[in-house]
Amino acid sequence: MIHSMTGYGRGIAKYNGADLVIELRSVNRSSLEISSRFPQDYQFLELVIRKIIQKKLFRGQINVSIQEGIKNKNNVFKVDEEVFGETYAVFNKLKKKFKMESNISFGDILRIEGVVIKETPKENQKALTNAAEKALNTALDNLINMRIEEGKSLCKDMLNRIEIINSILKGINKIVPDALEKYKKSLEYKMKSLMPEGIKIDDARFYTELAIYAEKVDITEEIVRLESHINLFKDTLEKNNSIGKKLDFILQEMNREANTMGSKASDSSLTKEVINIKNEIEKIREQVQNVE
Repeated sequence: MIHSMTGYGRGIAKYNGADLVIELRSVNRSSLEISSRFPQDYQFLELVIRKIIQKKLFRGQINVSIQEGIKNKNNVFKVDEEVFGETYAVFNKLKKKFKMESNISFGDILRIEGVVIKETPKENQKALTNAAEKALNTALDNLINMRIEEGKSLCKDMLNRIEIINSILKGINKIVPDALEKYKKSLEYKMKSLMPEGIKIDDARFYTELAIYAEKVDITEEIVRLESHINLFKDTLEKNNSIGKKLDFILQEMNREANTMGSKASDSSLTKEVINIKNEIEKIREQVQNVE
């Protein structure tokens, strides 16, 4: 069953009597990219969360956030004295340079980012990590379930378009003999119009020309290979692992065969059907861009 790369998941776990909420949002990407937005005192969780995600997801841009729902009573607040001193020195320098009358208070300096450092004691990091893992796994399960449901819709649409291509190929198989017959009549007419009156057409020459044309426009190999690629595409859709890149490669090969068929087509009706095939391949490719 294929997975879409678009989805949302939310997980909640209890920590210190409050809710720890982790949210995941994913969109399509050619590889797995993880970005996070955590409160300052939860930064140590980033590596843990990244490793868990990498075990369950293979492609997509994953945005991870921890909501500011927890007030961690066990946090330790420290003042970075070096940053405090540098900030105070800079203020006094600017005060003298611009002849400012106002004074900066102790509280003003403490509110500046980086002066006060909020830390979670190591003995509490384990409990917070356990809660984060629980919330994350719930969020991942919800995200994956949503990606599976959307994957079902993608799969249905792609299979419908594959059947459209199959139907077009059946029509092409009927058109090819007609196109050859049309050329045979056209060649016969041209040769008769160019031959002096009373001179018969050289059958050997006529059928040689017809055979050369038939070989030149023969698309049997392309049809067989395209049908083979279609079967491989359908088989790949039934796989459970990450298949988006493989599907994209198969579509490239399908498009290659369609281009060759188009270059050989000499009949307008055949050209039209090849264009329809390429159009369906392109629509499938757009869907595959969102497959994990």
